[in-house]
Amino acid sequence: MAGKYIMVSLDDDKSKSLSEVLTNDTCKKILMFMSEISEVTESDISKSLNIPLNTVNYNMKKLLEASLVEETEKVLWSEKGRRIKIYKLSNKSILITPRTKSKMNKILTALITLA
Repeated sequence: MAGKYIMVSLDDDKSKSLSEVLTNDTCKKILMFMSEISEVTESDISKSLNIPLNTVNYNMKKLLEASLVEETEKVLWSEKGRRIKIYKLSNKSILITPRTKSKMNKILTALITLA
């Protein structure tokens, strides 16, 4: 993903998914684990944190949706020939703004924050 910021307004649907992830204990555990390792698979997370694989998969979908995690371009293949996804942190800052009515307000908010 391009850019170093995730910018959401309080009236944006993205803020809801972001807040759900940040209040989810399993998502927080996964994020903390990923902060120590550059690239991981869901299986790595499951084994290291002792979390069922289906729970890891569910939470990784939430983290992807919130743009906190992204897939790498690397590809691994299982013994059965299935593609194994490799993930990394998106390394972005989160900027939450009050309700914005136009794209110009969003741009101005971003510029002020960067300054």
